[in-house]
Amino acid sequence: MRTDLAVVLLIFLPLSSAVAELSVADGRVRMDGLLQVGAELHEFEQGGWRQFGFAFQRRAAQLGLSAELAKAVRGRVEFDFNSLSLRELYMSFDMPRQVNLTAGLFSVPFGFEAATPDRELVVVGRSPVYWLAKPGGPRDVGVMATWNGLCWLQAMAALVNGSGAGASDENSWKDLCARVVYSGLADDGLELAGRGYYGHEGGANVTWLAGGAEARFRRDGFSAQAEYQRTIRGAEWTNLASVQVAYEWRFMVPALRAALVDRKDEDLEVQIDAALGLRVVGDKVKLSLSYQYHRVLNNWFYGSYGLQLQGAL
Repeated sequence: MRTDLAVVLLIFLPLSSAVAELSVADGRVRMDGLLQVGAELHEFEQGGWRQFGFAFQRRAAQLGLSAELAKAVRGRVEFDFNSLSLRELYMSFDMPRQVNLTAGLFSVPFGFEAATPDRELVVVGRSPVYWLAKPGGPRDVGVMATWNGLCWLQAMAALVNGSGAGASDENSWKDLCARVVYSGLADDGLELAGRGYYGHEGGANVTWLAGGAEARFRRDGFSAQAEYQRTIRGAEWTNLASVQVAYEWRFMVPALRAALVDRKDEDLEVQIDAALGLRVVGDKVKLSLSYQYHRVLNNWFYGSYGLQLQGAL
């Protein structure tokens, strides 16, 4: 963690005085950032025991730097000062025949939610599907090829460590994941996608095999998306599902999301998130009111009322 922070400071500090000049001069370097702070009133109950709490929270302090290193070659580094961890560190190459190659630490777009940046989320926080779709979470180290050869079809394939954003791998296997997005019905507001994953998890080399389907509809301020994935992890299986709807009206964006996690021989897990986003200053400053209902049936319950203030650079 200290090493990550030192690396980022060495990158950002010498360049900070030159970033604005380069951006104005030729547009080759661009800086972006995201700040999220909030407050939450929550309740936890398990086995007849109940606890209430209130806390102010610092949720994100992200700073990113993107640069055009050469013709058709770009680089990016992003650091979160809240968790003191690297989020992105990669180089991207535009290849012939509408192929793009990315190498390094990046976010694998394994689903419509995973492909949505934090600043564009209409619901506060991520769903369980986002965190459980692949081993180690949505970010990983490896190489990814994206093909945009047709206006209505996009294909992605990635070879990654399968251990998350950490620099080291926990086993000698490399994991393969792929996703295809069909947008031939985009004029009607509909997009369809399918995805698959094969790899090994942890030092025990537990086989991880997953397949999923997705759909998204967007028209006239209304949006809806759904994802389903079945994962076979060794002798265990898990079904993941989520549905989200939102409507953009003037400066307000009400949204609702429901997610299910169904594991073999375990109680069903349900999470429902509701949010009302208020654009205070366009897309730069946003205030969100939220509620979360999170329960594992016959086990525990967590509920919260929250407020989040977001600023984007």
